[in-house]
Amino acid sequence: MKKAVLALLAALLCLGAAAQTGAREGSFDYDMRSLRNALDPQFSYDYGNWIQYFSGAAVWGLKACGVPSRYDWGQMAVAHAGGAVASLILDHGPKWVIDRMRPDGSRANSFPSGHTTTAFLTATWLQKEYGDSLPWLCGIGYGMATLTAQQRILRNKHWTTDTMAGAVLGVAAAELGYWLSDIILGRHSYRFFDEFSYDTSLKYWDVTYWYSRRLAFDGRHGASASMQVQAPLGAHWGLAMRGAASNIDDTRAILSTLGGAYYVHQAAPKAEIGAHVLAGAGWWNNGQDFSGAGSDIDGMTYAWRADGCGFDFVAGLSAAYVLTQSAKIRVIAEWEAFPAAGWLNSINLGLGGSIYF
Repeated sequence: MKKAVLALLAALLCLGAAAQTGAREGSFDYDMRSLRNALDPQFSYDYGNWIQYFSGAAVWGLKACGVPSRYDWGQMAVAHAGGAVASLILDHGPKWVIDRMRPDGSRANSFPSGHTTTAFLTATWLQKEYGDSLPWLCGIGYGMATLTAQQRILRNKHWTTDTMAGAVLGVAAAELGYWLSDIILGRHSYRFFDEFSYDTSLKYWDVTYWYSRRLAFDGRHGASASMQVQAPLGAHWGLAMRGAASNIDDTRAILSTLGGAYYVHQAAPKAEIGAHVLAGAGWWNNGQDFSGAGSDIDGMTYAWRADGCGFDFVAGLSAAYVLTQSAKIRVIAEWEAFPAAGWLNSINLGLGGSIYF
């Protein structure tokens, strides 16, 4: 438990330090926002306002319908009340202290993302109550939380590191709420991140979403957002399919689709290491204005069209820590070769989460 708490605190401190320095030109946050502006600068959908509550509605709805959960009504109510209060404190405290301007310039309360904190708070509630019996539903809950975080970035309301911090705080607040409920009610049922078995020899499907910092061999830099689906064919191995959006300095945006193979090995009871090799195609835009009106946001045009297409190749390694019966946290390091704006070789360093079932 102590190691997990220290890991959460370290992650939050790193994200807080990134927020303090701001989203300067050349930073990861700046590159992610440039990618967002290149792809859809007029994104205006607000579905994050609603889906952040999906898991909370699911856990209380299931309980009200008589579906057995891990804790009784009393402990669940106390735990959720405590978690909600903790999330408000953990979310609003940094907002006042760090005073970070939102990317759209509307208010100086960007860090962390409150919507993301709420979404991951309620997703962890669902996991705590129904992780044993309905792990697939808990995976959907974390998926909805991830969609909430992505919507806040696309809506230009938060920097990427704001949402990453919100995810950490939401999980931490939920765990704190259940720990407090044990103390208040005088019970001894709390388990930090729970106890369960994990075995990579079982044929798990895995859906991973992550952000990467792209560091090109020639000194250029950028960022990317990727989703990879791993379909098992046997113990430890199978097919991998990926879709990604990325940018690199003088190349406005790159869209890629790849397929290949993966391998995973269980290095510890709740830790795995893996490798993947993927190949496919990518389309890039070098910055020409195809909008017709010539309007732009931060130098980014209102329309995107491919200037070229080429072969894309990726080979990499990953390591994951299994948090629950349905979720992992994953780090990725890979080499990518792609012919955009001159042949591009880059090292991509990524961090994200996986849903497995």
